[in-house]
Amino acid sequence: VLALILPPSPEYPVAYLAAAKLGAITAGVNDCLTTAERNALLETAAPRLVLAAPGLEPDGVSSVETVTPADGPNAMLQELRATDETPPALADEPDRPIAIVFTSGTTGLPKGALYRNRQLAFITRVDTGGRWGPGGHTIGGTSLAHLGPTTKLPGNLMRGATTHLLSRWTAAAAIELVARHRMAGIGGIPTQIALM
Repeated sequence: VLALILPPSPEYPVAYLAAAKLGAITAGVNDCLTTAERNALLETAAPRLVLAAPGLEPDGVSSVETVTPADGPNAMLQELRATDETPPALADEPDRPIAIVFTSGTTGLPKGALYRNRQLAFITRVDTGGRWGPGGHTIGGTSLAHLGPTTKLPGNLMRGATTHLLSRWTAAAAIELVARHRMAGIGGIPTQIALM
């Protein structure tokens, strides 16, 4: 298990996709949670490695790498890259686990839901109809550890969509992006839509 405690940044989906390519399970941990809440999720996920933004590094985990946002794609996750290596191809296993998505914890401690290839393939089929798309724009309105970004990333890639990430979501910034890119549809939680 690879745990990601990262703010909305390109490093998050790249690390998630790299882990999936290697056959690892990604457990996304919302960077806005308190230290105690993050530690509880890490205890549940029991990661072998944690990638954390500066200041979010957990104690008590044997392997933690601090990830700072890169200035460009060539510098992204540079310290974790292996050069001149290609991971072995993974068998097409519908039941291979891909991600642990934590519930919001509104009725108690968050619970980890395990998503497998089968569920992600179904969500992607529903979202895309099995067709590669011409692109478009959308807003990453929630933590990338949230259910939506975690389970819809394959479909967004298949559609060729550009996802605009906000370091901290505000209604004004979201509306400005919608207007500038003439977005036909956006996602978010009901509170965000109401604020917009």
